[in-house]
Amino acid sequence: MCDPVLITVVEPGCPAEAAGIRPGDRLVALNGEILRDVIDYQLALEADELDFSLVREGRSFHAQLSGHDGRPLGLALEKSLFDKEKMCQNHCAFCFIDQLPPNCRSTLYIKDDDFRLSFLYGNFITLTNLSRADLDRIAEQRLSPLYVSIHSTDPRVRRSLVNPPKVDKALDNLKALLAAGTEVHVQIVACPGINNGAVLDETLATLLADFDAVASVGIVPVGLTGYRRGLPDLRSFSRSEAPALLSQVRAWQERALAQKSYRWVYAADEFYLMTGDEIPREPDYDDFPQVENGIGMVRLFMDEINDWAAQNGGSRRSGGRVNLVTAPLAAKALKTVLPVISGSTGRGVEVITANNNWLGGDVSVAGLLAGADVIEAIRTAGPVGPVLLPGVCLNPDGLFLDNLCVDDIIGSTGAEVIVVPSTGWKFMEALADV
Repeated sequence: MCDPVLITVVEPGCPAEAAGIRPGDRLVALNGEILRDVIDYQLALEADELDFSLVREGRSFHAQLSGHDGRPLGLALEKSLFDKEKMCQNHCAFCFIDQLPPNCRSTLYIKDDDFRLSFLYGNFITLTNLSRADLDRIAEQRLSPLYVSIHSTDPRVRRSLVNPPKVDKALDNLKALLAAGTEVHVQIVACPGINNGAVLDETLATLLADFDAVASVGIVPVGLTGYRRGLPDLRSFSRSEAPALLSQVRAWQERALAQKSYRWVYAADEFYLMTGDEIPREPDYDDFPQVENGIGMVRLFMDEINDWAAQNGGSRRSGGRVNLVTAPLAAKALKTVLPVISGSTGRGVEVITANNNWLGGDVSVAGLLAGADVIEAIRTAGPVGPVLLPGVCLNPDGLFLDNLCVDDIIGSTGAEVIVVPSTGWKFMEALADV
């Protein structure tokens, strides 16, 4: 069932306004078709003649547009999915949502497993709930790329990690997607003692041989919080175990280079930061196919800082001292480029490490810092001067995981807090302008 979707924005002077559409109207259908999501909506806009079926204050009416020639209509919709999203039915041993403490932002508890969100936003899906109709739609509408969590190709290992409630057809569905020409990027959440070592070798061998159209494979370490009561026993990678995984990845990259002419499989930045290994060079990430998955993000950050310094060093010198709050892993990466930052901006930068105490466990990334973690770090450090906070800590509504906002940080610490971008170039721009 698809509910009419709210139109939140109609830009002044745009074609939608000229057709009589107003903010607050609800879209029921377009050219007589009930729309399931924004994908259907975008495809429907390709027609020369548009007939909007709308509801305003309980009254149904129509608005027509013609000859728009693909120009933006100037309206925005409240949400991307108009019907019920597909939810995850699995019981993954490492599910991060099952490990969340109470009082998080409510949206964090939603276990979506919807191929449309994978296409639209890069969410990883399991393929265990795809129907024949879903596969047909993906092929018909060419919904590509998609991002898929596989974890292992061994049925026994998959069952222990993913634990689907019905027959596991994920690998069959993966083959069907690849046969239809869908670009698929695969994720493996590596759990030591379960799907690393020989099991990982078997998984990569199977993917490279039987699923060779897979565009990339990203290997990320399992993340365990302090809230795993009643969940399967898992452990984190130790610093002594991570080098073996990195060695495996390098060996498989050599095989992939010979077969596919690019490296194909990549390890998450966390493994390199954990071991102290040098972050691979930019060419080693090819076209950074899984940067949003934390793979190559540190390399891009450092290279952008160096590029900014090379182009702007000395011309944007601001002076003064600032403090940057970030999580332990990001702090390690940041400290390697502090001389470049200070030398090119004239600013001294003090790194304040905020531990992820609110989530606990082995979590140590900036994107999962809670407001309470930031407050504790600032109070402990007692910084002098502005405090910079990476924007990745906040959602689009300006909220931390624990529903606190920047005003809460300021009120609790008395610090001058400035949110800065998390990409290297924009971070340097913001730093120079503080």
